[in-house]
Amino acid sequence: MSAFATVLKTLIISFLFSYLATPVMAKLAIKMNFIDHPSGKKVHVRPTPLMGGLAIYFAVIIALWLTARVNEVMIGVLIGGTVIMVIGLIDDKIRMMPRLKLLGQLAAAFIAVNMGLNVVFIKNLNITTPLDPSILFTLIWLLAITNAFNLLDNMNGLAAGIAAISAFFFGTIAFIHGDMPVAILSFALMGGCLGFLRRNFQGKIFMGDSGSLFLGFMLASIAVMGSWKTPRLSTSLAIPVLILGYPIFDMIFVIITRILGGEPIYKGGKDHTSHRFAQAVMESIRGLRSRKIRSSRGIKVLALTIWEFIRGLKKRGHDRAADRLANLGLKKKRAVFVLYLVGFILGSAALGMTLAGRHSNFAINYFDISIMTVAFILMAVFARSLGMVTISGRGIYTIDNLILLSLCILIIGLPFSNSVIEVAASAAIILWLIKKVFILRSLKLENTPLNKPILFYLIFVAFSLINSQFLITSLRGFFFKTIEHFLLFFVIVETVRTKKDLKKIVFAILISCTIIGINSLWQYFTGYDFLRGYPLCSLKRLTASFKFPNGLAGWLVTVIPLSISLVIFNTKEKLWKIWCFFLSLLLSACLFLTFVRGAWLATRCAPTRF
Repeated sequence: MSAFATVLKTLIISFLFSYLATPVMAKLAIKMNFIDHPSGKKVHVRPTPLMGGLAIYFAVIIALWLTARVNEVMIGVLIGGTVIMVIGLIDDKIRMMPRLKLLGQLAAAFIAVNMGLNVVFIKNLNITTPLDPSILFTLIWLLAITNAFNLLDNMNGLAAGIAAISAFFFGTIAFIHGDMPVAILSFALMGGCLGFLRRNFQGKIFMGDSGSLFLGFMLASIAVMGSWKTPRLSTSLAIPVLILGYPIFDMIFVIITRILGGEPIYKGGKDHTSHRFAQAVMESIRGLRSRKIRSSRGIKVLALTIWEFIRGLKKRGHDRAADRLANLGLKKKRAVFVLYLVGFILGSAALGMTLAGRHSNFAINYFDISIMTVAFILMAVFARSLGMVTISGRGIYTIDNLILLSLCILIIGLPFSNSVIEVAASAAIILWLIKKVFILRSLKLENTPLNKPILFYLIFVAFSLINSQFLITSLRGFFFKTIEHFLLFFVIVETVRTKKDLKKIVFAILISCTIIGINSLWQYFTGYDFLRGYPLCSLKRLTASFKFPNGLAGWLVTVIPLSISLVIFNTKEKLWKIWCFFLSLLLSACLFLTFVRGAWLATRCAPTRF
């Protein structure tokens, strides 16, 4: 049997089993009292049986059993998916505690990872951690996408339809690459979702947490299993992110709105993008009816429809009455189909990146970056148009604390991990932009004495690019380094405002100094540092987690004056004074053991800084 015939057979078997099993599961759910009752935070108006996820689950298992040769990794994924499905089934019945539910999800992810499910693009950072970085990333990815689909299951047909579209594109790209196990698993999942959709749209059955968690876990696993091989690493990473773009976007959007609103993340609500989108459709229809334009020309109708739709998108998340949502009917289904179109467009972009990356050098260099940039801008505009919930004081306080935490992590990781620096800096900048755009609704920068010098510096750097022999490299450095540092300056200025905030920053610096001081002594006596495994240089010159002694010496010259000044001028807090005194001695000894004479001279001139 050909590969295409095998994939088609898997799809048909899964679809037929799911289609026939769904009404059986509905009857079984009623007998076993797996019923979802209406409430203020739900959009359905009558009790509805759950257990639709079981129909999808068994459809996938039966289809794979009849058509596929499973390997160890796929067995691990299926076992993990079974555990996830059982957890969801229990939650549908008795409502588990969120922490217990998350613990069960983590156990399922560990099972899959232990049997070989692992990302392959993260290199070993030579950092001593309880988990390999690739394993840690895999666990975070599995948990994130699993819960993204759990959050997405808020309207009839939405989660199953988006999952079917995502599975289709995963399967198609895997088939193009000749990765048959992933292709078969993807199309089995697609068939199960399609067979479930008809009765789900009719409101006769819900998939429940057992279905949404299972779909999220399986798609996250497929994204890790797949060999999205292209000449560029960025393209290989962008493909699964684009295919799962809408669930990821909805998850981030809901988390942000609930944090800003001071609400628990794990509780259900009507603040999803799908609810707002459905409300926008309803607002546009009501606006058109109020204008009485039935006899108007087509262009006028189209223009007014778009205008009323945009007005509807700006409606707040909690101003919709239950009867209004209950009367959406067909309009709600139309909104779901438009969101299908969003998922299809993102999946098509991923497929286009795959095909272009195989045939075009231009596409290899620029197409992936262009597609990701356009997708990010469109999602940002969409999120801005949807509007935010009413912001509480707790939400603003939470955002400020997250920015400060990111800055502290950046400082602690500064002397030993570029990856930590970039992740923490990106997190701080993104959170700061979220605060500026969605909370303060203003991009005006803080007025400081350094604004004009920084502006002139940026202008001179931009003009210097004209004479660059490597323009692409220079532009990359300008946008990803110079602009990053420019934004970080204003992040710090607008975040660190009180003495308490400054004390946290100083505490992070002292923690970082203590780690490097201990690491330097460890390297001196054992021959290797315990953070990155770097050996001593010739003549027993210390490098710690830096590659060269000069790097360590330059960093020590920067922090030693701070620790000494805290000893001299900090007279109230004795514990800090004692800590800084011994830390100054330790860092001074480390500086001496680098044998960098220029650093010694710089430290000798340091008292002038006081």
